[in-house]
Amino acid sequence: MTDLLYSCEEHETLHDSEHDAIKAHLIEAHFDDLCSYGPSPTKWPRTITMHAHRRMTVRISRCNARFLVDEILDDLDDEYGDPDGTPSATTNTGAMLAAAQALIDTVIAGYTPWACERVRSYEVDTQAWLREHWPEMMA
Repeated sequence: MTDLLYSCEEHETLHDSEHDAIKAHLIEAHFDDLCSYGPSPTKWPRTITMHAHRRMTVRISRCNARFLVDEILDDLDDEYGDPDGTPSATTNTGAMLAAAQALIDTVIAGYTPWACERVRSYEVDTQAWLREHWPEMMA
């Protein structure tokens, strides 16, 4: 997984590389030109605004371990508890909370957030980029 993801202008699609983001933007934004007139990069914008994004860090409070244990105990009471509704005398213990926190930490460690935050924006010279990375479009 790359550290940064890229987008052009205000597109919602994020790409693993700046190169892929620019190429996708030029094709998408100027598809009609490509189909109707062939490659005509001189009609394309002189610059493109690029945005670099980083996946957000998951932040979950340690109090969620208590919530998880309480939910499990409530479910157990619903299934195995007193039919008159008297809650079980079982309360969360340090061992239960530690196990729940270990589970939460393991899930978070393996979770890849979709949500990203923009970390920087900058301009790319379209003509210079085309000459360097996609010269056949300048022919």
